[in-house]
This record gives sequence, C-alpha cells and structure tokens, in this order.
Amino acid sequence: MIGTLTSHLVEWLLVAPVLVCFAGSFIGGTVVVLVFATLAGTADVPWWWLLAGAFLGNFTSDIGWFALARSRVADRIRNSARFAAQRKRTQRLSEKARKRDWLLFIAIKFAYGLRIAQILLLGAVHYPWPRFLKLDGFAVLVINTTAVLSGWMVGRGVTRYMDWFENTGRLISAIALLIAVYFAGRWAINRYMLK
Repeated sequence: MIGTLTSHLVEWLLVAPVLVCFAGSFIGGTVVVLVFATLAGTADVPWWWLLAGAFLGNFTSDIGWFALARSRVADRIRNSARFAAQRKRTQRLSEKARKRDWLLFIAIKFAYGLRIAQILLLGAVHYPWPRFLKLDGFAVLVINTTAVLSGWMVGRGVTRYMDWFENTGRLISAIALLIAVYFAGRWAINRYMLK
C-alpha cells in the first residue's frame, strides 16, 4: 500500500510539482515538503519547482493563520474574561518578540510545532502586516530552501547509489562462478590428471 501511494505521489510530482508541493506545504508543512523533495530527487524532478510550490503553500498558510489571529472574532475571544489572565503574558512575549524579531522568525521555523503558535501570537498582538510579510517571507524561504535542497539531494544520492550498485548482483554471481570453476578445475586436475 505504501509503495502504491509512493508511486502515485511520484507520478503527481512528475506532472505538477508546484501544485503538489503547494498543497503539501499548505496542509502539512515543512516535514511533508522534505518527504516530497526526497521522492522528487529520486525521480529527477527539478528542485526549483518544488521550492516554488513549497514557498507559496507555506507562505499562504502563514498569512491565513496571521489574518485569523488578527480578526475581530479572535480579538473578542481574547478580550473575554476567560483570557484576562493571559493578557499580561501575551504582552511580555510580544515585547520580547519585537526586540529580535528577524531572528525569532527564522529560529521558530526550525522548531517543529512552534511555527503556527508564533504566528498566532504575533497576530494576537497585532504585529504590523508589512513587517510580518517581509520577515515571514524571508523565514519561509530559508526553511523551505533548506528542506527542499536537503531532501532532494538525499533522493538523488540514494538513486545514484542504487544505480552504482545495480550490477552488483551480476558481478557477485560472476565472481562466485569463477571461484566455483577454479575449484572444480583444480579438483578435476588433482583427481584425474595427477594420478
């Protein structure tokens, strides 16, 4: 079943790599992009198509989460009495985030599971849209370039390794046959000719 799913995914990557990576990164994030890039590397799909799709999907997802956290509905929920105790913590985190925000954007992208939490926090404190788009776009480019290139190179390396050892079975069989012929010949010479 996994082999069939993998073969279908490789076929989709060959047909529409940008769309497949867009959907994968939009729904699943960077881990899915890493898997797709590895499969694409084995199928010799160009990495730049994967990077384009992964960047667009991840960036679109981040914008959606940020817009959701900045919405009026989210503000009403956060301003309710139930979340009154959390306001001070949110403000402290916001002040810390603004000091080194460019480093925060990139570092959080590599901390699996914190990406959306960071985006929701920044949206909750009404982080400025232009600064968010610029820094998040840069961070998304960094993380997706890392994931796509490393996955793609692993896929290419595995393929080349397998190609290199493709004829290993034949080579081992030929060597075993030569050794068997040598010992059979030696036995025949010792048995029949040297007597």
